[in-house]
Amino acid sequence: MKKTQKYDFITAGVIILISLLFIFYSGKIPTEQSRIMPRVYAGILIVGAVLLVLRRLRKGEEDSYDYSGSGIVITFAAMMAAYIGATWLIGLYITTPLFLICSMRFLGMKDWKVLIPVALGMDLFIFLVFYMVFKIPIPMGMVFGG
Repeated sequence: MKKTQKYDFITAGVIILISLLFIFYSGKIPTEQSRIMPRVYAGILIVGAVLLVLRRLRKGEEDSYDYSGSGIVITFAAMMAAYIGATWLIGLYITTPLFLICSMRFLGMKDWKVLIPVALGMDLFIFLVFYMVFKIPIPMGMVFGG
């Protein structure tokens, strides 16, 4: 008899924990109307996590998931975390092209004739749309006084 894997239980636990954090921190939102959606989403996630546990308990069999691509997901999540941290430090206009080039190369795009225009085009798009049209302040980073 194969040992039942516990991935569904771990996943449900993490989802419930994050949802409870959402509910707790939504209490710090100043207006009551703004607190509704985070709490609704957290509630939906908790219901989904409970259903996941119930399904696993009812089936009682081994997980049939394929985790062979997990390393790619974890690496990409780490790259996104580094991008967020670097944006805080050196600003969006520098980190965005670097992140796009690194992430596209990581995912298999090797042609620099595509990488460079996409990376610089995204910076131009962010500048024109978000900064010029919508007047949204762009993070310039701690190094550049942002």
